[in-house]
Amino acid sequence: MNETIDFLVNQGADWSYVAFIQNDPVNPTTPTNPANAVNLSGCSAVMTAAACLGSPVNIFQLSTAAGTLVINVAAGSIAWNVPASMTSTFTPTGLPAPLQTGGTAFQMGFYTMKVTNAAGAVVREFSGKLYLNLDV
Repeated sequence: MNETIDFLVNQGADWSYVAFIQNDPVNPTTPTNPANAVNLSGCSAVMTAAACLGSPVNIFQLSTAAGTLVINVAAGSIAWNVPASMTSTFTPTGLPAPLQTGGTAFQMGFYTMKVTNAAGAVVREFSGKLYLNLDV
């Protein structure tokens, strides 16, 4: 699938998200329609973030094995909740960048979400940039 999704993380606040993994084409009027959901039965997932592409040092790693990613098979979704205690340790790695919604945030890094299916095949479901909105 390999969609690109960028995230804005608020430093010092909980960061929660539910990603719906859908078969193409997705009906734009019902993007989370369970009829379009990818079968995630028997799957595991890992989300890895680093300051730059190819960096051996991770900013963080979430996984179903650690319980920091949760797969909902019926909905075809992967969810996470990164606590404020963790996001408060995040630091910017780049210069401030203007946001489309207004305001400014700092680039923090890049991430990749990979899903391993029951047969052991690894699929890069989505990836993108991480931006950090600094706490005051």
